[in-house]
Amino acid sequence: MTYLLHIVVALATLPLPWLLGIDPEPRSIPLVLASVAVLPYVLARAVLLLSRSRRYRAAAFLDRLLGVVPLVAQAAAVVLCGWASAIDFGGEDQWATWPGLELVVGIAPFLASMVGAIDARARLHASSPVGVRRARSFQLRMLASAVLPFVFYLGVSALVGSNEVWRVHLEQVGLLSAAFTLFLLALFVLVLPRMLTSTWDTVPIPDSGLRTYLRGLADLAGFRCRELLVWRTNGQMSNAAIVGFTPRTRVVLFSDVLLESLDPLEIGAVFGHEMGHARRRHAMVFGAHAVSFLLAADLLSSAFGAGESTSSIVTGVALIAWFLSFGYLSRRVELEADLESRDLLGGSEHIMRALQTVTGAHAYRRTSWRHFSTEERVRFLARVDAQPELAVRLRARLRRWSRVIFVAFGLVIAAQLVTYARAWNEDRVYVDMRLGRYDDAAERVASIDAFDDESVERLISLGVSLGADERAPEALETRALELWNAGEVERAADRLRLSLWRGRSLASDVLDAIDGRVRGEPLIDVEERLPRAWQEALEREGVFDRVRRDA
Repeated sequence: MTYLLHIVVALATLPLPWLLGIDPEPRSIPLVLASVAVLPYVLARAVLLLSRSRRYRAAAFLDRLLGVVPLVAQAAAVVLCGWASAIDFGGEDQWATWPGLELVVGIAPFLASMVGAIDARARLHASSPVGVRRARSFQLRMLASAVLPFVFYLGVSALVGSNEVWRVHLEQVGLLSAAFTLFLLALFVLVLPRMLTSTWDTVPIPDSGLRTYLRGLADLAGFRCRELLVWRTNGQMSNAAIVGFTPRTRVVLFSDVLLESLDPLEIGAVFGHEMGHARRRHAMVFGAHAVSFLLAADLLSSAFGAGESTSSIVTGVALIAWFLSFGYLSRRVELEADLESRDLLGGSEHIMRALQTVTGAHAYRRTSWRHFSTEERVRFLARVDAQPELAVRLRARLRRWSRVIFVAFGLVIAAQLVTYARAWNEDRVYVDMRLGRYDDAAERVASIDAFDDESVERLISLGVSLGADERAPEALETRALELWNAGEVERAADRLRLSLWRGRSLASDVLDAIDGRVRGEPLIDVEERLPRAWQEALEREGVFDRVRRDA
């Protein structure tokens, strides 16, 4: 999860030059990659020297800093070295394209620095060459498991983005966009177990008494999975997890540390806990919970006709409410999974011992956003042994929560579908506009009882009046320039607007320049992007005069 968050932050650095209003000169790509890869080793060396001189607090601070150095290196490469400018992200009309695999190149400084940080940290903390190799191998596999879903998404995105018809329909028609998102999510869930087992070091649990015992527990619980696997972490992690939703794709992972530190009954108790999550469908509850908040925020913003700032506030409030309620729910869901293990094994002692052993004394009292502390969980199980009605109350409370969540989920989904259904015909009008199908757009507008976008209707009428050879974006822009030079400003602007609907950045720049004159905003950067013919045409009308004075 940490690596996934780091990847998201690394991606967020790419538009920094634009947000900061700077245009850094692109530097040598090999030099940038080499520099960011070496930086973690320099920091690790500083940690070592500080430790030897007994300046442990400073050494600990720099050691923690190693975890964020890759993000700092990525930001520096983008802002100071013009990394994003040196990479081709789609050319002139990149704003109209879907992200593709070029984004992997975009975060290459982060990846190079992260690989260096993983190796430097392994060398810093491991006590032997074998330990270095094990620590490095484990962390590199964890990084790969975070990068692979990202690459999977970019591959699908690039495939869709390469087809204009697909792309426009998915961008413009809400119902199709929702269906595609659902399909992509289902596809990802299906392939996730294979992704993880192909990047992590996993092997089936050997045929043994333990495997037979675990299979028997699964049969007793009515749980089916494709495989029981040992997750070889080289002694780095003590954990277990179930990945996947269907019996044919689902795998159960037990880390090597877990298997080595627990006895068979305790391993069975951990397995019972994980099966409890699956049996109680906790992942589905969490998914419905998150989607309900996100869609409710979107519906509220649309209902009140919110602007960008108000929409951001509504979304922010929804995220805070989700964060707080999810933490509350998740901690109690873990207690319910503990109860499932207790019921399956006929007592609390095995899951209690497993929790105490896996957590260790150093984290026994540590509470997190998602989990009560081990101390609290063990105390709860002991109280349930003395007062079984506590388990009944917890389960009843969580059933009520689940009902509320699924009802809310159904309501927001139904409301969203109604919204999408109402907008279906209008959305398809806009699809026709973006694809240059003006005759089809005119027919659809005629079939809509209350189509109230007069500016679009005017543009459709213009598009219908044009011949087939006049509808191409290049032809529209050429004719717009002729009309502008002839003094027919509004007719020229209409052709530019038609071209803008087709995703042309030239039309966007010209219209921005014209609007900039009206608002008196400094748009010198727009002037510099325009072709010479358009610069001269706009200059004759004094479009840039006031802008230059103000700038």
